[in-house]
Amino acid sequence: MTQSQEETIKAHGRVLTSSSLAFIVAVKACKKEKELELMEPMKHDTKVPFQFPPVEIYTEKENCSRSLEINWRTRKNGDEKVVKSHEEKKNELEIERIEKRRIENELNGHVEDNNERLMLFNEDKQEMDKREHGFVNVMESSWLLASMEQRGAETTSSSGWRKQQPSLLQQLMDVRLALMDFVFIARSGVEVNLLGRPPSSVDTHCRNLIDRIKETAAKQDGKELTRADCERIKCIFESLKSDMVMPAVRCLGWLLTKTWRLLFHGLHVDLESLHRVRRVLEASEGDVSVVFAPTHKSHLDYLILSYLCFAYGIPLPRIAAGNNLDLPLVGSFLRANGSFFIRRSFRNDHLYKEVLEQYVHELLHDGNPVEVFVEGGRSRHGRVCKPRLGFMSMFLNYVKGGPRSALNDDAVENDVSTKKTVLVVPISLDYDKVYEVDGYANQLLGKPKEKESLAVLFRSVRDMFFLRLGHSYVRFGEPVSLTETSSLQDSSELVAERMQTSGTITSTAIVSALLMWKRAYVTEQILETRTVWLVEELEKRGATVAHVENNNIAAHARSILKVHTKPNCVVDPQLQYPVRALELGFYRNHLLHIFLPEMAVIGALDAALRQRSKCKEDHLTQHKVDIWAVQQQAQKIWCFLRHICRHEAIDIQARFTRFLAEATACDVDASSDTVLIDVNRWNTGKLTNFVLSLNWSFMDSLWLTTQGLWCLLPTDEGDDVEHTDSDVVRRVQVLAKELFLRQQLFHAEALCSESIKQSLDFLVESGVVGFERSHDGKSRVMRLCSNSTDRVRDLNDLTHEINARRKPRSFLWREDELPRNLTREEALELMEGAQGSQSFYAKWMAPPAWTLTIDSQ
Repeated sequence: MTQSQEETIKAHGRVLTSSSLAFIVAVKACKKEKELELMEPMKHDTKVPFQFPPVEIYTEKENCSRSLEINWRTRKNGDEKVVKSHEEKKNELEIERIEKRRIENELNGHVEDNNERLMLFNEDKQEMDKREHGFVNVMESSWLLASMEQRGAETTSSSGWRKQQPSLLQQLMDVRLALMDFVFIARSGVEVNLLGRPPSSVDTHCRNLIDRIKETAAKQDGKELTRADCERIKCIFESLKSDMVMPAVRCLGWLLTKTWRLLFHGLHVDLESLHRVRRVLEASEGDVSVVFAPTHKSHLDYLILSYLCFAYGIPLPRIAAGNNLDLPLVGSFLRANGSFFIRRSFRNDHLYKEVLEQYVHELLHDGNPVEVFVEGGRSRHGRVCKPRLGFMSMFLNYVKGGPRSALNDDAVENDVSTKKTVLVVPISLDYDKVYEVDGYANQLLGKPKEKESLAVLFRSVRDMFFLRLGHSYVRFGEPVSLTETSSLQDSSELVAERMQTSGTITSTAIVSALLMWKRAYVTEQILETRTVWLVEELEKRGATVAHVENNNIAAHARSILKVHTKPNCVVDPQLQYPVRALELGFYRNHLLHIFLPEMAVIGALDAALRQRSKCKEDHLTQHKVDIWAVQQQAQKIWCFLRHICRHEAIDIQARFTRFLAEATACDVDASSDTVLIDVNRWNTGKLTNFVLSLNWSFMDSLWLTTQGLWCLLPTDEGDDVEHTDSDVVRRVQVLAKELFLRQQLFHAEALCSESIKQSLDFLVESGVVGFERSHDGKSRVMRLCSNSTDRVRDLNDLTHEINARRKPRSFLWREDELPRNLTREEALELMEGAQGSQSFYAKWMAPPAWTLTIDSQ
């Protein structure tokens, strides 16, 4: 290449890489005299040519940034050049692709100025970085070899999702991995609590706990504890106690490092969210205690959180676990890693409740972080469950108990002017695949849960050798401060809402929602196109989307979910099987809260659209609906949706008004308070149809539940039959099963017992039904709360109102129509099968085993 050609290329701001293709194209471009004449005036351009900024893998972060040096990176023979990571190579390839595109444009006669090149680079840079979100892959070798300070300074998202996962045998035979894991556990973990001192011993906790209970009993009843009471307190404490033994902690850290490498393509932590939590803790004043409140989708949740605390030098939390996990040998090992085991129910055992509460107070007083699952148990439907108030009330009682008192010799001096504060940190743990989800689906359809035992544990460990769970994501939400003036209910709801909104939208959540959208013919190409569209809609609404690239999300999710693809590239999700529908629904529910307000607004408009008469001006294409009536309907739907999915309180009427202003299918007539809806645009709108698909299955569950209330009315013979809530749920499931088999129920996930329970709870909160004691006083039964003399008419009106919100039946030869509402007699006849003891679950609800074998191949 001549000197004049080199100057011409530099004038364009191009920097040639080692790519031979780019070099050849550039030479051909320079050979054309016409292009050279056009480019020649740019040689003397006074503007500084745009140069690509260097790709920085690590950025300085807060106080620990100085310790992030290149001395731990790979070097060869003293060469100062750092070995390029996978992320650097990917960025260079992207930059090279941009250069090729510029050169091709010049060959076609299009010459860009510096501003155009700058805009082009910014667009491509945004496309490259939009999956980042500050995630760090804790399975990367550089992260494992770093110190705790260096791990806290790393902010680059590692994109190692294409790497093949090594088997356990390969891990054990790989000397490099073995040494790396030992270096990791040697450089991780702290032996002090939040107060900067070693945690108190178990004996100290027991002694302080008894003193606390004695002090409380003396204040309340003026009585002293007997010897028998003290012995029972010690017995309860022995079943609760936990310890923190560092050799056991390091052993668990080594095992988990091997396990994550076996199970996951990547374990990603949003480090920026962790830094935000640290800043809140540093800014807090006074006596501050910390409580971790993670979402609970899997048994891996508490293991991952403890692992991250161990790796980042955070004092390990004391974990509240169910006593069903207190298995021989396993329970002792978990206790040595900070777990304490509690009973599932202790409603009438007041002493047990007092001992548990005082033990939690003692752990907080000692400066230990505490980890609790405010949902109570694992979420079997993918949404954050309604928060349980037990532990939250204990934390509030702790902050109302006055300043930290010196109950032991190691305690700090009591300062009566210092007030207590408990910071509850919401955490979201999300997975491409939850290994228990198949069991969840079966349990929601009535199959009994298998009790935890050593045999079940060993079988689960065996299955892990063959499991591939994709990626896992951890994000920390904004802490909720509990003080003396905090409200128990409001604080609990706020924690649950932040747990939900802190979630990461995984690739499986996106693809599952798309597969459950049309539930019809879809090819791989159509699925990929819809995936790109849905990712854009999610990012418009501020959702944190998984780091996987757009063009790989669909393929990655299908491989993780084992979705069957036919030879003609048609995707078959097998949604005709309820088990499969509930499995995909579990992942789809992860993004439900993003569209929740739109579900209420669009659902109300769609229901009104199908009931209102058409306009006289154009009776074929337009409908006119009353704005006030739709607003009332949207408010009702919003209350129900907030009950089944955690979401912050918003003004749904203001959201409705904004939607009407932005929707192209809606034309508001302010003079008559009506909105004119273009039916064709409404029915063909992509966003409208997608949001309605999220809404309709829950409307089916609510409608089925209202149909189940017919059993609460006295029979024609005057018999007043009593039914418990579990009896009503079973009857509704039988009704749903019969309608599904008769093809009168479109959504198989409406058979889910949890959705029916939530619908029944909503009807209780709405005052439709209530609880009272049975005639014999032994149980709690349900009653209709209507004061009307015609309760049959009231219940019939309610079922008709909810039926109008359901998915309409589609026909080729005529307009869509609403599904037919059941009469009282029809519903009772279909529910007769619930009287027997036969299990609701049936084998036909799950896909055949041979299809799963094909999918796995």
